[in-house]
Amino acid sequence: MDVGGVQPRIQLNLSYPLTIEDPHICHKGTATILSALSSIRSTIRNKPQTQPPLLIMVSSAGVATTYRDWPLLMLPFYRWLLNTMLEDKRRVHDAVLAASSPLTASGEEQAPLIRFVSVRPSHLVDGVGLRREKIRASAKVLDGRAAVMGYQIAREDVGVWIFEELLGKEEVEKGLVNACVNVTW
Repeated sequence: MDVGGVQPRIQLNLSYPLTIEDPHICHKGTATILSALSSIRSTIRNKPQTQPPLLIMVSSAGVATTYRDWPLLMLPFYRWLLNTMLEDKRRVHDAVLAASSPLTASGEEQAPLIRFVSVRPSHLVDGVGLRREKIRASAKVLDGRAAVMGYQIAREDVGVWIFEELLGKEEVEKGLVNACVNVTW
C-alpha cells in the first residue's frame, strides 16, 4: 500500500497510527500550484471571455467532513488508520475552495482564481480496470451520504473516467465544476 506514492510507516500514536515522511506533502504541492496561478492572475483576467483554469485533483474518499462518502465497514480505515493523510487532503480541499470562491476572506468580491473538480475515488487498486459501464460517479449528497459509495476502484478506471468526463470534452458538465465527485465501482 502507498499513500500519494509514499510508503506509510507505523508510529506509536493511537490517534494517528500511520504517517508518511512528509504528512503535509499534498497541501504544500497544492499551495505551490495556487501560488503560481495567483502570480499570473492578471494575465488570466485580461483575456476576454476567459474562464479561470480548471484544476483537476485526485483526492480520496474519506475527506468529506459534512457527509459520509465511504461504506460503514470502512470506518476504521478512513476515520482512524488514514487520519494523518486525510487531514492533509482536507487542508488541500480548504485551500482549493478558497481559491475558487468569488469572495475574499473579508467578504469582498473577486474573480475566482480557479475552477476545480475534486475526484474522490474509493480505495485505489492496481490491475486492469473493469468496463466503463461499471464506473459509478456522482457529486450528489443524499441524506448525509454520498450518492455513490464503494470499496475500491482500479487506478486505470479513475484515469479513464477523468479522461472521458473531464479532459476529453469541450466543456465539463456544470454539476461537476467546483464539486467533489466520488468515483467507484
